[in-house]
Amino acid sequence: MKNPMKTMCEGCPFDIGKQGTEEAYNVGCLPSVGELEKDCKENNTAWACHSCSDRVCCGFAERNPTKVCLDLEHVEGIHNVD
Repeated sequence: MKNPMKTMCEGCPFDIGKQGTEEAYNVGCLPSVGELEKDCKENNTAWACHSCSDRVCCGFAERNPTKVCLDLEHVEGIHNVD
């Protein structure tokens, strides 16, 4: 089982209404929850946290608790992957 983040980070797509998230949505650099869940479903993956890309996003884990054990979905420009 992957280790999900315990809290949502600044700009988390699942943290709707928070300033950092809304700013990221407004400039078009953040996928919607629907878009990322669609991608994860199609790829049979779990959404990686953008600030700690080796862990499952807290918001994704809360909404999809049975999927946290899947490989992580990384998107260029959103996730920092070394």
